[in-house]
Formats: sequence, structure tokens, C-alpha cells
Amino acid sequence: ADVDLQWKLENREILAFQMLKEYADRIGKTDTKYDKFLESLRRLEKEDPHSKIMVFAFFKKTLEYLKKKLETTEYGGKVALIYGDIPIKKRQKTIKKFRQTNEIKILLSSEVGGEGLDFEFCNVIFNYDLPWNPMRVEQRIGRLDRYGQRHEKILIYNFSMIGTIDDEILNRLYGRINVFERFIGDLEAILGEQITDLTRDIFNIELTWEQKINKIEKVAENIVRRQKQLEEFEKECQKFIGQDEYFNQEITNILKTKRFITSDEVRFFL
Repeated sequence: ADVDLQWKLENREILAFQMLKEYADRIGKTDTKYDKFLESLRRLEKEDPHSKIMVFAFFKKTLEYLKKKLETTEYGGKVALIYGDIPIKKRQKTIKKFRQTNEIKILLSSEVGGEGLDFEFCNVIFNYDLPWNPMRVEQRIGRLDRYGQRHEKILIYNFSMIGTIDDEILNRLYGRINVFERFIGDLEAILGEQITDLTRDIFNIELTWEQKINKIEKVAENIVRRQKQLEEFEKECQKFIGQDEYFNQEITNILKTKRFITSDEVRFFL
């Protein structure tokens, strides 16, 4: 499998539905999603011909499909892929080649394929499949935004079909919490069970489209509120940190001068 076990078990039916829908959309018509992807790659190539590009997708079949399509373009021979079924040593060898040579321009990766690996030498991410859980997006970005990252900016490209739930989540949920503009910090603490509940509601056939959109809005509002609470908490903590520094300085001065501490000072420090 090319997704971690827990996530796969929790989302098996959802992923199966998404995969079937994706392949059904390709039958008998042009794959507009891929066309836009290729168009973005070519535009990026003109702007930054030396960039190293990572492309994330959920499914091994999607990754293989993209590799097959890209091999027929000017990127032929410059594309590699990694996913969970590939032995870790082979993945590491591919990544080393990606890092140290110009032979690989684009690395296609699943969620598990890039786990535990650093890509600080890359500066471009394509989220070909966009996770509904912002924590997974943060994890993807975090693999590039590591110590040693030489680029001032990491470019993030996201794909979603207009008029779909994916698009609504991208615009309403991700947009509200600014997940692509900055790191949020401990997303897990902010999100809690919000995303799990949202996923369940979205695939509830008894809910109308409007009700599902309202659910997305409600989750976004809850996350923003929780985010503000955490920010306020951090501000309060900073006040105490400042006091600790003051106390430490005073105690250091007392130790240096070896003077006696008055009863008033003892009460103040306590």
C-alpha cells in the first residue's frame, strides 16, 4: 500500500470513491487536470529552469499515470517516482540522484513514499491530489521547509476541479486558516476531530450540497476560533517566560554578590 495503514483503514471507501471518480472523469475526454498540470510545469520551467519539483498524489496508479504521460513530453527521462511499495533503499537511491544530479527534474511521490525523508533542496510542491486534512499538507510542505533550505520561497501549486467538494474545501477551509501562507504550528491541536467529522458529513448522502457547504464553513470557523485561542495562550505564556528570565537574572546577581536575601525578596520570588 502507498498510504499509511491507519489512514487507509479510516478512509478506504472514500479513497476508492475518489479514485473511481478520477478515472471515470478521464474516460472519453481530455484530462484537463493533467493539461493544467503540464501547463504549470512549462510556465515554471521558463521562470526557474533550475528548480527541483516534487509532485504529491494519493495513489500509486495516479503516480504511474503521471509518469507515463510526462515521459511523452520534454520531461521524458527526467521523472522518477517513489511510493510505499518501493523498498526504502531504492527510494533513498532515487532521492540521492534527485538531490545530487540534474538527471531527475521531477519526483512523483505518495504520502508514504516521502515519509521520514528530507527534501530541503527542493523549492516547488505540486499537490496533484489535495488532502482534505490540512495536517497532511503541512507535512508535505515540512519535508521541504527544513534546515538547509536555500530558497527564500517555497512555491506551492494546488489542483482541484471547480464546482466540487474538493474545490469548496480548498477555498473555504484552507483559505480561512491560511494553511499555504504560513505554518500554523500544532495543527493536530487545532483540528482535533474536526476533519474526521467533516469527512463523514461530506459523504453523508442524506445531506444536501448546501448543508455540506455549511458544514465546511462551520469547521473553518471552529478552527479559526481554536487557532486564536492558542495564539492568545502563547502570548500569555510569553509573559511568564519574561518573568522567569527576570527571576533568573536576579538570582544570578545575588549569587555573584553573595549578599543575603531579604524576606521581602523571598516572598517576591515565590
